[in-house]
Amino acid sequence: MKTNFRRLALAGAVVLLPLVLSYILIYYHLGAGLPDYTPLDGDEITYWHSTATFIKWGFNGGYYTLDERTAPARFTHFDAHGPMFPVLYGLLGRLFGWRFYTPLLFNVAIVTVALALFLYFTKPDALQMAVIGAGIATFWPLLLMLPALYQQSLHQAFALVLAAMFYHLISQEGDLSLPRRGAFIGFLSFISLLKPTWALLSLPYFLLTARDTSRLRLAIPFLKAAAYTGAAYLSYSLLAAPYPNFRSRFLRTLLVSFPAALRLLIGRLAFNLGNFHRGLLTPLEVLQRYQLLFLMVAACVMGIRYWKRTPPEEKRPLARRPVSEAAFYLSALVPLFGLEVSLHEMILMRDTRVFAPYLLLSLLLLILFRRWWVAGLLIASNLVATPLFLNAYAEIPGPHFSYDQESIAAFGELTAPYIQFQEGADPWCNTLAVVTSRPELLSVPPGIGLDILFRPDSSDLLELPLKSRYLLLNEMEYGWWEDDLNVERLTTTPIGNLYLNLDAACD
Repeated sequence: MKTNFRRLALAGAVVLLPLVLSYILIYYHLGAGLPDYTPLDGDEITYWHSTATFIKWGFNGGYYTLDERTAPARFTHFDAHGPMFPVLYGLLGRLFGWRFYTPLLFNVAIVTVALALFLYFTKPDALQMAVIGAGIATFWPLLLMLPALYQQSLHQAFALVLAAMFYHLISQEGDLSLPRRGAFIGFLSFISLLKPTWALLSLPYFLLTARDTSRLRLAIPFLKAAAYTGAAYLSYSLLAAPYPNFRSRFLRTLLVSFPAALRLLIGRLAFNLGNFHRGLLTPLEVLQRYQLLFLMVAACVMGIRYWKRTPPEEKRPLARRPVSEAAFYLSALVPLFGLEVSLHEMILMRDTRVFAPYLLLSLLLLILFRRWWVAGLLIASNLVATPLFLNAYAEIPGPHFSYDQESIAAFGELTAPYIQFQEGADPWCNTLAVVTSRPELLSVPPGIGLDILFRPDSSDLLELPLKSRYLLLNEMEYGWWEDDLNVERLTTTPIGNLYLNLDAACD
């Protein structure tokens, strides 16, 4: 009885770690309070405002787009990240309200519930639970993203759930019942609609559940995973508005000229490898990259060591432990790492956001399967980096707790007579186009979409004349399109002039 109580108390302590540590960091390290939080970054502003729109108007608000390019699926008016995040947080917002700081409460609540589910379904012993607690308490990407309105906390909660699912998959050597397989693929498909890189985990799933992974039939799981990942990316692309990033430019170039696309790819590889040792926001970026490399090397050593002991006639060598553990780490991490290095940007924590959930998932599996030396080194490296984490916490989420919110309210009062949501109107008639995403935009009425315009010399996606009913431009920005604009100035604000676009097809 005492043992059960102690184990339950330890589990409760682990589950509450994200909440307790976030409280300490915000109230004591930053010297701030939760109501002080303000979304400041461009993505945060869009997430907060689009969620507010969904709470009040569902899918009937204006467009959240880039250069007025909308998603192929016409029912969604949301931006390049798709509709899933504002819908999920919007459903919670309808129940509990939506203030500037509300998403932070949702972040902590979702991670806490996911952590509780992970412990319930994996049932670690006291030692494992203590190490899990140490891993959570020192996993800086989790703590750094909890006080921020990004998708990262949600994806790290998904990583906790996936850790439990892959733990059972590996423990049972891939022998899952049909309903469990359906649930596994269903969950993976759902979260891939928020971030398509989750679809890469279909490779370890198909490898570990394949009935025959002997050398002659090893290609089949790879083909299944390629088809599944392609379908997931296509589904995501239908829901998300186009974004003029390197991947889209590479794919467009590939359709026209393979040599030109190859030159682009080589240039991006050189850029990312050149930045591999640099942390532009925090040295923690570099730490995580080396942790990922270390884990892949450790998995190679583990796989080679145990693969040699596998009988040649074994039909399912990758499903047998401990080879299956190494197979998971390699098949999950290597494709992700290759994709990030070749097609993404390893700067400004952009790769950190993608790597972190995978690293958390892997760390938890290492603990559950008692790979103490690998898990211990990962935790120790995070522990040693605590001073770096505290500096990053003050520099990255810190400013969000000291912003003067009065300027937001003042902007709202100034523009309220002019920017008004029209229920039932064309979405473009409920859209405000801006170049610079500023916190003042948080006071724009819910339902008014925010279209971000790129500089003419950085994007060729914009088609003139503009369709958005409202424009907010400073003098320099106005000059970029002056010859193509047919507008009426409504008022002047501290962040630019508000215009009515007379070319918009609105009454």
